[in-house]
Amino acid sequence: MLVALFGAFLVGQSFAYNYLVYNPLFAHSHASFLGKLADTLTDAGHNVTMFAPVMNYRLAEKPVTKSTTDIITMEPDEYLNDFQHQMDNADFGLYWIHNTDVFSTQQMIDVFNMTFHRQCELLSENQQVLQRLKNKKYDVILFEPFNVCAFNLRRFLEIPTMIISTSLPLDEHTSRYIGEPIPASYVPGLWSHFGEVMNLKERMWNVFEQLFYRDATASLQPEIFRKLGVEPYDITEEFSKTSFVFVNSNPYIDFPRPTLHKTVGIGGITVNVTKIRQQTLEKNWHELLNAKTKTVLVSFGSVMFSKDMPIEYKLNLVRVMKSFPDVTFIWKYEDDDVSFAKDASNIVFTNWVPQSSLLADARLSAFVTHAGLASATELSYLGIPAITVPLFADQMRNARMLERHGNSISIDKLDLGHYETIKDALQRILYEEEFTKNAKLLAEQLATQPISPRELVIRHAEFAAKFGQIASLDPQGRKLSTFQYYLGDVALVILATVFLVSLLLLKFFRLLSSFLFRSRSSKRKTE
Repeated sequence: MLVALFGAFLVGQSFAYNYLVYNPLFAHSHASFLGKLADTLTDAGHNVTMFAPVMNYRLAEKPVTKSTTDIITMEPDEYLNDFQHQMDNADFGLYWIHNTDVFSTQQMIDVFNMTFHRQCELLSENQQVLQRLKNKKYDVILFEPFNVCAFNLRRFLEIPTMIISTSLPLDEHTSRYIGEPIPASYVPGLWSHFGEVMNLKERMWNVFEQLFYRDATASLQPEIFRKLGVEPYDITEEFSKTSFVFVNSNPYIDFPRPTLHKTVGIGGITVNVTKIRQQTLEKNWHELLNAKTKTVLVSFGSVMFSKDMPIEYKLNLVRVMKSFPDVTFIWKYEDDDVSFAKDASNIVFTNWVPQSSLLADARLSAFVTHAGLASATELSYLGIPAITVPLFADQMRNARMLERHGNSISIDKLDLGHYETIKDALQRILYEEEFTKNAKLLAEQLATQPISPRELVIRHAEFAAKFGQIASLDPQGRKLSTFQYYLGDVALVILATVFLVSLLLLKFFRLLSSFLFRSRSSKRKTE
C-alpha cells in the first residue's frame, strides 16, 4: 500500500508544472480572482508562485490565497501610496447621481493606467524581486490583459507560455487582438447599459462605445524593460500568442456569443457552493434570519458605499422598507451614523456581512445588489432572486445579463428616490414566486453544468504548459483588414460582376432590339 502511494506521489510530481500568477494588489475582486486561480492550480499538485506587487496598501494584509504559499510581494512607492490616499478621499458620491458610460468611465481607467505604468517602472528597477522570479524556471504565466507589464516580465523571464486571465467578461480589445468576433448588433459591450435586444439607437451606441473605448496598451509602452534587454515589440501581436484566455464569464449566465476555442469561460471559479453551504453562521445572524417571515440583504459592494448616496435616496429606502413590517432588511452600511432611520425597527445596519453565507441560507428571501460581477455570479450559483441597482462600469451589463434569466429586477440608480418604483420592485421580488423559481433553476443548471470551472482551469492550464503557444487556435481572421474581414473585396467583385453582366445584357438587348427593328423596317419596305 505504501509503495503504491509513493509511486502515485512520484507520478504526480513528475507532471507538476511551474506557474507564475502575476497579481497586482489594486482591487479586491481582481486580486481574489487571480488568487483563486493560483489556489486551483496549487490544489491540483502544481508549483505556483504568486507575484503580488502592492498597489493598494489596504490589500497588503488581506490574504487572497489559501493554499498557495509561495508569494512574492513588492512594496509600493510614494506615488502609489499618494494615489491610494487620494482614492480614499475621493468623492464617489457623484456616481450615485450621475449616469456613467464608457466615456466617463474611461477617465477613471486612464488614471489607473498611470498607476500600472508606475508599478511596471518599479518592477524594472527592483533587481532583488526580478532575481527571485528568475531563480525559478516557469512554464506558464497568468495575468490580466490590462496588466501589460506582464508581457515585459514574460519576455525578461523567458517564460514560454502565457494564459491571459480576466476577472471581467471579455473586453472588446482582447477579443479584437485574438481575432474573436465582436457582434455588436446583439452582444452588449463591457460597459453597455443594454441587453441583447437593442433598438437602432442602442445598437449604434453599443458600436460607438466599443470603437471609442481605449485600453491599457495605449498608455504603457513595451520600452520600459528595454534596459533589461527586452527589445520593443508589438503589444497587440503579443495578445495573439496567448495559449488560452480565461474569462470570468459563465456561458450559462452570460449573453450567448460566438467565441474562439482559446476563449475559456470559467465564471464561478470563485464560488465553491459546497464549502459555502458548510460554513456556520454566528448566532446573531441566525437570530436575524429567524426574526421575520422574510429577510432581504442590501449591499452595494466594497467600492461605492451606501453612506455616500444622497440623503433623499436613504430616506426613501427607509420609507419603503418600513412599509414591509414582516420583512427584516440587513443593510451593509459603512457609517455608524444611521439617524436617518432611527424609527425603523425592521432595518439592521452593519459595517460587514458574511455575504456568501447569507446568500446560501434558505431563509434569505432576496438580495438588493449593485450587480458587481462577483455578487452576480454568487447569487446565480446560490439561487437567490435579486433587485439590481448598477452604479458604474460593467455593472449595468451584469444587471441586464441577470434580468434575462427572469431571476431579477433591474432598477436605475436614479430611481432610488422614487417610492413607488422601489416598493413595486420589492413587492414583486418577494411575493411573485416566478423570480424564486427562475433563480433556483439557474442555480441547478450551474450545479450540473457538464464541465466545472475548476476542471476547465486545470485541464487548459496543464494543456498550455505541455504544448505552449497553440498556433492552430490562432485564427486567420485577425490578420485580415477590416475590408477583407467583412468581405468588402468579395462584395466589390460580386457588384462589379453584376454591373458588368448587366451592361453586357443591356448591350445585347439593345443590339437585339435594333436588329429586330431593322428587320421589321426592311420587311415593310419589301411589302
